Amino acid sequence: MVRFVSIILLSLVLLNLSSHAQVAPAAPNEEQLRASYVAGFGSYIEWPPAAFADADAPFVIGVIDDEPMLPLLEAGFKSRKLQGRQVQVRRIDSIPQATRIHMLYVPEGNTASLRPLNGLPVLTVGAGTAFLDRGGVIGLLLHKDRLRFEFNAKAAERSGLKVSAKLQQLALNTYEELR
Repeated sequence: MVRFVSIILLSLVLLNLSSHAQVAPAAPNEEQLRASYVAGFGSYIEWPPAAFADADAPFVIGVIDDEPMLPLLEAGFKSRKLQGRQVQVRRIDSIPQATRIHMLYVPEGNTASLRPLNGLPVLTVGAGTAFLDRGGVIGLLLHKDRLRFEFNAKAAERSGLKVSAKLQQLALNTYEELR
């Protein structure tokens, strides 16, 4: 009988301890990391005043293609502002549709020309150096199993975007265009 009571007491103690144990959150997957990078970049870029219709105009982020990034950014900006503005996240079907947004995420595998955005104040973020070769401003890449980014200073300059020195320092490389 004593043994039975001891087992019951031990079970209750273990049950009580396990109910107070915290479950460690799962590590974010690569797409979630990409979304947090994309969301963070907007805080380190200055857009020209003419990029916004007026003081109350929203900050618009476009995601091209049917991309898992869209719901991640929507959730991330549900109750958050960027540059002191409400944020709208939109699906964009083609690059020419992106001429009236402030930031465009282009997923890996999309090779559409970024030429329609030349000279427009649109921060373009995509995958890797090949994206920068096409005129993208920020290219995300895996480096030593970590998500990092490269920065194309000429493309940012053409877009009229001012990139903070801090973001430039965080970049793995400042990309030099071949042309």
